Amino acid sequence: CLLCAGACHVLYEMIIFIVGMVLGQTVFARVGVALLTALLSLLSIPALYPILRAIEKIGGEPWKE
Repeated sequence: CLLCAGACHVLYEMIIFIVGMVLGQTVFARVGVALLTALLSLLSIPALYPILRAIEKIGGEPWKE
């Protein structure tokens, strides 16, 4: 689950950067900033995972048919 979330988040950051380049909102020289943002996001996922799992349990089990 963590691996998929991390991969998707890095992919999201890179897509946002590419769209910004296509629309003329950024330049390729800022690719380092985009990669740093993706790296910091990857580092935050394991730290936030236990907190989010605890919040998930507040509502109880989902209803199953």
